[in-house]
Amino acid sequence: MTYRNPAIEVKLRLIVMLTVGVALGLACIAILTYDRMAFRSSMRRDLAILADYVGSNSTAAITFGDRKTAADLLAGLKANSHVMGACIFSEDGKQFAGYSRDRDAEPCSARGLPDEGSWFQSGKLVLKKRITLHDQMLGTVYLESDLGEMHSRLRQFTWILFAILFAASLLALGLSARLQRIISAPIAHLAQTARR
Repeated sequence: MTYRNPAIEVKLRLIVMLTVGVALGLACIAILTYDRMAFRSSMRRDLAILADYVGSNSTAAITFGDRKTAADLLAGLKANSHVMGACIFSEDGKQFAGYSRDRDAEPCSARGLPDEGSWFQSGKLVLKKRITLHDQMLGTVYLESDLGEMHSRLRQFTWILFAILFAASLLALGLSARLQRIISAPIAHLAQTARR
């Protein structure tokens, strides 16, 4: 005759599930945090490459005062659906050419920003980079990118992690149900002996 104590089995199963849940939860948070930081860094790098492209291709237009060519260059950025706006500023800080994804919006609001760098602000990534030719500064390129790609990736990654967490929890529950008998059976037997 075997004696089973459901209270011990349930407690052991709860302990195992709580431990697994906390460990997996912390691992998921760490992975999401790392992925977000890595993707933000990747966005900065990609926008800097785009700024280099715009800057190097606009040197002739700035040098010869050809605003139409500079505007056409910026208009080509509409191929990248995440670019919200772009501007080329002359050396004196005046807007030379501009592009805005939303035709009604002001293309650039670079006031108060340092001469060069990138920042996450108000739900967008902003980048300013100097345009130089033979070590002489000709102007500045300014780019704004939305964070739609990052948010989409974060949502997708979160669902994947939840699926992994759910599958791992089910696996842990199944394994704990089988393995906890190794511990609970001797304890239950000892309790039965003590009652006798």
